[in-house]
Amino acid sequence: MNLTQTALIERTPNMKSVDATLLDRLKKAASSETAYEPAKWSEGNPLRGHCGAVSYVVSNLLGGEILQGRVNGEPHFWNRLPDGSEVDYTASQFGADCHYPIGRVAKPRKKINPRFIKFAEKVES
Repeated sequence: MNLTQTALIERTPNMKSVDATLLDRLKKAASSETAYEPAKWSEGNPLRGHCGAVSYVVSNLLGGEILQGRVNGEPHFWNRLPDGSEVDYTASQFGADCHYPIGRVAKPRKKINPRFIKFAEKVES
């Protein structure tokens, strides 16, 4: 089990371990072009600033709902899977000292952010 998976299990009782293959695909697709704050993106923490894009992709691939809340004081998105478990493929951006709130279901977007679409295309390629 890697550090990210361990942190996910310890942070939230209903948090599910991430699928390593999908996590690798998401990391490879991440870039400053697809980050919320491009200037803060780095190869050392490739999923930083990608919670919206990643939760969109995970929802499309695995189903379920996108959750939102404030994690460590920052707005954040993660997923609730169809089996009721929660997963956060971008948890590594917060480090080990992280506390999740009870997330609320994010309202569906009227228009998909072009950054999310670009990220999804990179994950699929």
